[in-house]
Amino acid sequence: MLVNVYLEGYLAKFVKDGTVVVDAFNARDALEKLQNFMPKGVKHLVKVKELGCPDDLDEFKETLTITPLLQGAGGGKKAGGIQIGIGILLIVLTGPLGFKMAAGGFKSFLVGVGANLIIGGALQLLQKSPKADPTQGDKKSRFINGDKNTIKEGTPIPLIYGRQKVYPHFLSFNIDADAYNPDDE
Repeated sequence: MLVNVYLEGYLAKFVKDGTVVVDAFNARDALEKLQNFMPKGVKHLVKVKELGCPDDLDEFKETLTITPLLQGAGGGKKAGGIQIGIGILLIVLTGPLGFKMAAGGFKSFLVGVGANLIIGGALQLLQKSPKADPTQGDKKSRFINGDKNTIKEGTPIPLIYGRQKVYPHFLSFNIDADAYNPDDE
C-alpha cells in the first residue's frame, strides 16, 4: 500500500517538493524505506505527527508528516554574545523597575540572573570548540577516562543467590581508533 510521507523543515530540501511516496505495509516499514531518500550516515531527531506512541509504528498510516526537532546549543560565539546582551539588559532594567516594585528581593533576583547570564556568556565566548573529527589525527577516546583497570586480574566474581545489592567492578581502558573512517558506516 502506498504511504505519502511529507517532510517539513530542513528535511524537505532532501527530496523534491518535500513529499515522498513509498510502498509499505506499516509506518515502521515506511520510515525504513524513507531512509533511502536521506543522506547516508546522517541521523535526524524527528517527530512524526501521526504517531502517538511506539505501538503506532506497527499500524498502517496513509500519510506521515515528519518534522525535525531542533536541539543542542550549537550557538557558538553568537549565542555567547546574545547571552551577555540579555544579562546586561536585565541589570539595566532593574534600575527603573526597582522603584515601582515593593519587594526589593525581586530586584536583587533579576540582578543575580543578569550577572549569571553575563558570566555564562563570557565563558561561552572563551571556550574553544571541541574537535570532533578523529580522522584528523585526534584518536584518543573521550568516552572512558583513565588507561588502566581499577581491579586486579584474578579478582573473584561472587556467585550470588537471591536478591542482593551488588556493585560491579569497573573496567576502563584507552581506545585508539587507528583505521576509523566515519564514511564507512
